[in-house]
Amino acid sequence: MGAAYGDLGNNVQAIKYAQQYLAIAREIKDREREGLALNNLGGAFLKAGNLAEAEKMLVQGIQVWELMRQMLGSNDANKISIFEGQARTYQALQEVRVAQNNPYAALEIAERGRARAFVDLLTQRLSSGAASLVIVPAPGSMSVLQTN
Repeated sequence: MGAAYGDLGNNVQAIKYAQQYLAIAREIKDREREGLALNNLGGAFLKAGNLAEAEKMLVQGIQVWELMRQMLGSNDANKISIFEGQARTYQALQEVRVAQNNPYAALEIAERGRARAFVDLLTQRLSSGAASLVIVPAPGSMSVLQTN
């Protein structure tokens, strides 16, 4: 309902329903739905022009996605299922930071989102044994060497 009201431009109702969705998700301890609800609520606050609340909800959403990711361990199938939700939350937070006229913070969150995808790719390749990767940190950067 919240998304429908948001599409109609009724931000007050969109926020109300997104908050209800979030409360239910937390009550039943459904982390994936909690992440989606926080994303939707952040988007509704963004459309309503409340950038501080939008940022707060989206940061919480990213924290939920990251917690879920840690709990999944090496379960790649489930990681893929939450990837899109996490990517949407990162993108929405970028939009909020651009709207706040904070391009550096927007770029930072964009890089964090890409880094998350890169780490998943490295983990997948390491676990499959396709290649042996060694990560060598250098001051201020990260170098990746691949050996067969």
